[in-house]
Amino acid sequence: MKIINKLMKILNIRSKKDRMIINLTRDLSGKRAVESMIMLYNYVPNYFFTMPSSTSGKYHPPDEFRKGGLVLHTLRVIEVVKMFCDMYEIGGRERDDLIQAAIFHDTFKCGSHGTGRTISSHPLLPGQNLDLSTEVASLIRTHSGRFYEFVKYEWSRASEHQQILHAADYIASRRNVKVNI
Repeated sequence: MKIINKLMKILNIRSKKDRMIINLTRDLSGKRAVESMIMLYNYVPNYFFTMPSSTSGKYHPPDEFRKGGLVLHTLRVIEVVKMFCDMYEIGGRERDDLIQAAIFHDTFKCGSHGTGRTISSHPLLPGQNLDLSTEVASLIRTHSGRFYEFVKYEWSRASEHQQILHAADYIASRRNVKVNI
């Protein structure tokens, strides 16, 4: 956290987007936090920071339907991932992998340029457009679990970490579950 505070002072962070990026990366260790900040600033489509979490209005809590709802959803997914990590005693690099995957799982939800609609291949795009490890890209690729056709064949072989990210995303998107951040 010290490195993030120093970075905030150096960069004179004040905008809403800046604060969102700090909040998204606050649970990562030093170097991973900085790398994630750089990717969020430079390579993630700007719509990620302003759009609602649901383009259809079906699957997310109503407080995520407003501007910035996708970032709110992402913060909730991170919070649930941290709970699973605590429960299963997952730490170090594996914890950072899961948190980083939670940060980037919906960053390309509407494609590279923002179609205004969720595109079914969005789990593939962070791995293709960002400098992520193979493990993190794999976690993101399967975050939708059995709900997207192109990963159904992989889901029967899903790792514990893939299942954790999928479950965290699913839980955070339920209307009847309140995830405090």
